Amino acid sequence: MTEETGNFKMTIEAFFEALASNQDFIYAVAYTNSFKKDVKRCYKQNLDLNELYNIVEKLAKIEELPPKNRVHSLTGFGEEQKGRRAEEEKSRRAEKQKGRKAEYLKP
Repeated sequence: MTEETGNFKMTIEAFFEALASNQDFIYAVAYTNSFKKDVKRCYKQNLDLNELYNIVEKLAKIEELPPKNRVHSLTGFGEEQKGRRAEEEKSRRAEKQKGRKAEYLKP
């Protein structure tokens, strides 16, 4: 671990070592390439890997997560927005097709 402003900042190596050495887990943590890349991305963005470790540890031990980390529905693209986007795309395609037909008809 490296020291950073009084707090300890966990390195990527220390993160995976801590996960591998924990014998209290009920579930095994799968080190997929996408998981490794996500951890590396968190490290590069200066996010706290200790927090990530605590969440992964709770998931592996089947403990209850804090309310801010629980599974929730995603916001941003509701059904009405999906429908509107699909309609916009249809109208764009139709306009594009009309333009192509007009070009073929020109003498």
